[in-house]
Amino acid sequence: MIGFFVKHCEGEYIEADMLGVLDEPEPLSAEDAAKTGIDLSRPPAEIEKAVIRTVLEREGMNQSAAAKRLGINRSTLWRKLKQ
Repeated sequence: MIGFFVKHCEGEYIEADMLGVLDEPEPLSAEDAAKTGIDLSRPPAEIEKAVIRTVLEREGMNQSAAAKRLGINRSTLWRKLKQ
């Protein structure tokens, strides 16, 4: 992992903003939402359900990977799925 940062840093030091490269998933843009069929004009609770469903599908129904990508705890994801 260190090799990745060394290879991609532009100066003598690994900058703090580089450290978040691997942890932060790409945000869902309006174009991505349109491609996935998520209607952003719906109530927030319905949008959240659609986003969770989409991320789960993209992560092969792996709840741990989906929770990490969503930036929430796995138990929080489990509770949201149970509702």
